[in-house]
Amino acid sequence: DIGRGFITIPGGHRGGLAGQAGLTGNQTRTMKHFSGVAFRVARQVRGCADGIVRFMAAREWPPANTLLISPPRSGKTTILRELARIVSEGWDRRRGCNVVIVDERSELAGSYKGQAQMDVGPRTDVLDSCTKAAGMIMAIRSLGPQVIITDEIGRREDVDAIRDCVNAGVSVVTSVHGRDLDELRKRPQIRELLESNAFMNIVVLSRRRGPGTIESIKRGDL
Repeated sequence: DIGRGFITIPGGHRGGLAGQAGLTGNQTRTMKHFSGVAFRVARQVRGCADGIVRFMAAREWPPANTLLISPPRSGKTTILRELARIVSEGWDRRRGCNVVIVDERSELAGSYKGQAQMDVGPRTDVLDSCTKAAGMIMAIRSLGPQVIITDEIGRREDVDAIRDCVNAGVSVVTSVHGRDLDELRKRPQIRELLESNAFMNIVVLSRRRGPGTIESIKRGDL
């Protein structure tokens, strides 16, 4: 974890590290001469995703592909974590789904030594410290998910992996940094997903009334 700029401690809490990076080529391999630590306390907020799940379940179950649009520090990781728990447990007499969390930076499940520290549901498998693109393909091939949940897409390989999930009949619930759809349409790779109607549900979050404020929930195929 130090090579990726953070450490994770029991409970799923983490410390972001500031200091001198040790590079190999263009990749950070380690850090030294630390000058600061920014602590991020992981917490479970039950009920924070109920409105989103209600919208998703009214249309389709297992939930269809869903994109959360959120500026930094607007609660998207906490909401994704709660979505994983609810979808895995089941909702309003709907059966729980097989869920896989692809947790590249150990934020969603808060894993410590490979064990999830957060409640992400009884039918949830976690691929910890695995890149999103590789993890999505691994999940399809070996874990039998109905729903894959991951965080902060944006790279070309992420987009390609989401297309593979769609073609395999697996739903993807994920997030992207941004303020609104207009901003996302300026990014070629995300625009490509939006124009292909890859996401049936689109949720916009903000901090207007505190982290996790739901500004809008709408269909992505309209």
